[in-house]
Amino acid sequence: MTKLREVRKNVGLERKYVAEKLGISPDHLSLLERGKTPLNVIKVEILAGLYNKTFEEIAIAALETAKGGEKC
Repeated sequence: MTKLREVRKNVGLERKYVAEKLGISPDHLSLLERGKTPLNVIKVEILAGLYNKTFEEIAIAALETAKGGEKC
């Protein structure tokens, strides 16, 4: 499981709900969570609020996801 998906699952939010809050489709969220599409800073900020995490925590999770799970 990628780091971004792990964070979402740990807070108990469904993919459809998070996608709706980001203004994207659940399939697009899946691409983001698999590191196939980059996150922009606005989406990182929205995810941080939804997941009750800091901007930095979500940005690091996004980088780890994009790098295939490598530690940053």
